[in-house]
Amino acid sequence: MELSGEKLMAMESMITAYALNQMQSNDVSPELACLIMKCVLNQFQENYINSSLLNRIKTISVESESHTDKKTEESKT
Repeated sequence: MELSGEKLMAMESMITAYALNQMQSNDVSPELACLIMKCVLNQFQENYINSSLLNRIKTISVESESHTDKKTEESKT
């Protein structure tokens, strides 16, 4: 899925506004807010990378099984 520049900017603005609102409504200091956002980024990156890697492994596994099954059927004939 490809996102347009406008959509990316809109998403960034919405996420930033939400985070800022949460920090302000909970009286979080700017220093602590930056630390929290760095932790959120690190956690997001780790979760995204792990999820992406797992999906790739599953896809490769399914393709491999399909390819193996096809070879087995061909060898029987």
